Amino acid sequence: MKNILLIFLIIITFCACTPKQQRSDKIELEFWTLQLSNYKDYINSLISEYESKHPDVKIKWLDVPFKEGEKRALASAMSNNVPDLINLNPTFSSTLASKKALINFNNYLTEEQKKQYLPAAYEACSLGDFAFGIPWYITSSITIYNKTDLKAAGFNEPPSDFDSLIMQSKVIKQKLNHYAYLPTLADGDYFLKILVKNNVRIISGSKTPEAIFDSIEATNTLTTWIDLYNNDYISPESIVSSHREAVDKFQSGAITFILIGPNFLKTIKDNSPKLYENINVSPQIVGKSKKVDFSVMNFVVPIKSKHKEQAVDFALFITDAKNQLNFSKLTPTLPSNVDALGDKFFTVPKNDSLEEKARIISARQLLNGAQALPVLRNQQELISILNFYIQKAFLKKLSASDALKEACKKWNDILGG
Repeated sequence: MKNILLIFLIIITFCACTPKQQRSDKIELEFWTLQLSNYKDYINSLISEYESKHPDVKIKWLDVPFKEGEKRALASAMSNNVPDLINLNPTFSSTLASKKALINFNNYLTEEQKKQYLPAAYEACSLGDFAFGIPWYITSSITIYNKTDLKAAGFNEPPSDFDSLIMQSKVIKQKLNHYAYLPTLADGDYFLKILVKNNVRIISGSKTPEAIFDSIEATNTLTTWIDLYNNDYISPESIVSSHREAVDKFQSGAITFILIGPNFLKTIKDNSPKLYENINVSPQIVGKSKKVDFSVMNFVVPIKSKHKEQAVDFALFITDAKNQLNFSKLTPTLPSNVDALGDKFFTVPKNDSLEEKARIISARQLLNGAQALPVLRNQQELISILNFYIQKAFLKKLSASDALKEACKKWNDILGG
């Protein structure tokens, strides 16, 4: 009886302890994404594949609503209970980096690993030589236009650059008595992108960045848009509207062009099916640089992560050519991985749909001339300051030159702080 009791106690002890021991032997990585629950099958398949190849790692995935992403990432990064890998955009990532809350990927990646990403995309996730993130998926806007409007105004082709856009905007307003498009000049980094596209230097190249966009080139660019505004060739709403409002205007037929990501084609198709039958797509409007801008989402690893190397390895796995290509086949996005971007999926259309055409245009222009915006500490605050002074210039409270000078002064107060 004593032997039976002893065996029974051993079995109970083994059953109670073994699972706990197995769990403690595994590294648990906490992984956050931004509003990707619609793609949970894809994310879960990635996790399963990675875990099967790394039996010592367990991935805990949390999908965060987009509106809460920045607040929750900041709160967690400043605490002692941090996720190991977070999906953010470079603007907010740079804020965390300026607080010394993130690792520098340059200390973890080899040169060969860095080369797998589009150079402009990797640059967009860096503050100088500090790579606060590695790029994931990209969107690069295109021009979507109303074919009937264009023909009625006497044009065979849509505009390709700002000069032709401005010229066609004037003609469309005169002939059709409505605005050609709604530039959202004070929304996000819209005007900053216009400056960069026109070869305006935003900051000095020194180790201590200094705002230098109060130049003749920048003043001339801003003056051009102010003249369009004053002469009623662009709507008064241009200095207060968001890109969502521009989409609404286009869907209602109130404007001829919209400069936006290909992902909005589905929105237009769902909301305005008759209009959708009468639209076409063309490459992004360019400036003097002839280069296109883009938006990228990236992955960051908090400096307080206890599993930095494993988090970096998992990020490299998610962003490899195969996995990025598969993600782009599910979403209206482009990969940051150069090999994936060169796949025939982005070069050979399966049919003559607008979605196929838009994807190929977007991918081609990205490979041929992507240009990263400068990434700065406190970028969101800096952009808000620039937009504030841009609005002052449009409302004639400051001249174009003075508005840019004041914005530069405010920027330098922050950059030098």
